[in-house]
Amino acid sequence: MKGYKFTNKKQSKMGIFSTILAIASIAMIGYGIDVSFDADGKGGVIIGILAFVSFLFSMLGTVLGIRSFKDDDVFYLFSWLGSVLNIIIFIFCLSMFLIGV
Repeated sequence: MKGYKFTNKKQSKMGIFSTILAIASIAMIGYGIDVSFDADGKGGVIIGILAFVSFLFSMLGTVLGIRSFKDDDVFYLFSWLGSVLNIIIFIFCLSMFLIGV
């Protein structure tokens, strides 16, 4: 019976939500970069708002991803994926804000 898993485990809901927040953050950063290139670097306030919301999403996603490791009888694939992606996005956004200062 190779390839079958007989278990009641499911994916962590907080881990899935953390991964969704990471994907949304990546999409916002990508859209902000696209708008900034189209405007020759003069994107204005909309770019800052996109980056700030992405920063907030990554903070929330990191917290949810880390908290999802406390769940019992779940798989941790999305917990790991969401946590790692959100930490990378968080560091990226933080570095962009610090470069701008």
